[in-house]
Amino acid sequence: MSGKVVNTNTALSRSAEALEKTPYEHNWICIIDADQLDAELPTLKIGNSAVAFYREELNRFRALTKKMTRTTAEGSDATKGDVLYTGELQDFDERDHAQIVAAFFEK
Repeated sequence: MSGKVVNTNTALSRSAEALEKTPYEHNWICIIDADQLDAELPTLKIGNSAVAFYREELNRFRALTKKMTRTTAEGSDATKGDVLYTGELQDFDERDHAQIVAAFFEK
């Protein structure tokens, strides 16, 4: 969606877990002043197509991270990709992070 972010919910930086409950009321992420909403709305993924897209992306993320290793909070090495968890990206080193950014955010 094109446009300008006009406001962000800074409270989420203190408690991102709130998004696991609901994205509504106080748990919004940002407000966008959309430039071309009418033209872009039909291309947005909603409902079942959004669920399918996110499942595919999560599977792609798991496949990529499964190749990487990390140290768990308990100190033992584990394979990334087994289970998604809050703060997972913080466990990646710079090389792993660069790989993830290239695969998911640079298009």
